[in-house]
Amino acid sequence: MMKFASRFLKTSLCFAMILAFTTFADAQAKTGKTAAKSDKLSSFVKKSGMPNKDFGDNVWTLDHEGKTIFIGADSDIVVVFMMLGPVSGVKVNGDSMSALLRLANELDQVKFIIDDDKMLAVRHDSQLRLLDQAAFDDAVLRVINGHQKATAKLSPYLIK
Repeated sequence: MMKFASRFLKTSLCFAMILAFTTFADAQAKTGKTAAKSDKLSSFVKKSGMPNKDFGDNVWTLDHEGKTIFIGADSDIVVVFMMLGPVSGVKVNGDSMSALLRLANELDQVKFIIDDDKMLAVRHDSQLRLLDQAAFDDAVLRVINGHQKATAKLSPYLIK
């Protein structure tokens, strides 16, 4: 019986060491992949040709004619967005929402959102693994275009 307990203890200890090592190695690999993804997106931001700032933790901003474009990444999703303003600054009625819906239909790959802070924004989502510089630049331009068109469409509904 003593021999069985000793063998069981050794086997359990060996299994625990293997499990700990593979968990540590997996965590190291994920950290390396996250850093590589961050480097890839950072490169796209820098090559965009627009003034930019790096806030760390996969968050950047670009400046376009005094307007801020936000870029963030989490896992494999890259979000590019621009704020239109607080919802409280817009007359929210059937006509204004209809104008936004028609614009959302007109613009490809762009959506309009109201975030948790009740800010209206134009947003584009991409998968980082599918993104190259041209696709990143296209996403940024789609957001800029959506922002400009939404500003024009919503101007009759702004609360002054």
